[in-house]
Amino acid sequence: MEHFNPGTLKLLRKQRSISVADMADAMGVSVAQIHRLENGERRLTVDTLLQFCKVLDMDMCQLFAAHREIPVTGVVNSVYEVLPTPEESVRSISLPAILPGIEQVAALRWEPDGHISGMTGHILLYYLHNDRIPNSAWGTRCYIRKSNGEQVIGWPIKDESATHIDIPEGRTQFNVELEWASPILAVLAPSAVKILQMPTGT
Repeated sequence: MEHFNPGTLKLLRKQRSISVADMADAMGVSVAQIHRLENGERRLTVDTLLQFCKVLDMDMCQLFAAHREIPVTGVVNSVYEVLPTPEESVRSISLPAILPGIEQVAALRWEPDGHISGMTGHILLYYLHNDRIPNSAWGTRCYIRKSNGEQVIGWPIKDESATHIDIPEGRTQFNVELEWASPILAVLAPSAVKILQMPTGT
């Protein structure tokens, strides 16, 4: 299995909304073992892959689907603002073609400015779409574009009279107008993706 990227397992599990605990329970292993499998820290056997696929209700051959180039459309900074992709940043990545509608999948890269963070370089996947704010976005972590042009990562919340955005670290932006939102499909470690386009000279 040396050519298989174990990060694919995490992507598939999250895409199907299966928790690590539920996956561990279904496979009869510990939560720590699932983490080690998905991070490439435990030897991956054919039997283990078959077990994983059984819980995911998929055929193992789907894990080896052709890869697709995904554009990196922006970066997320230390206060969860989404900014244009800088000249020196990654422009595209490669993912297995395992998500439905993968031709509409795009990515953001976590690049906190001025902070040392273990999340630096992580990739957030989302769907490009024209639905403005789909019902699935409310109360879900999303890539959000506000009517004033600002873009953030947060949870859109609607009450009877207004719309708010819950931002990570316990902050809330009250009474905002939203233009567009797309739920985050998964957050992947840099080791789970293949970098396709780096800026010239890096």
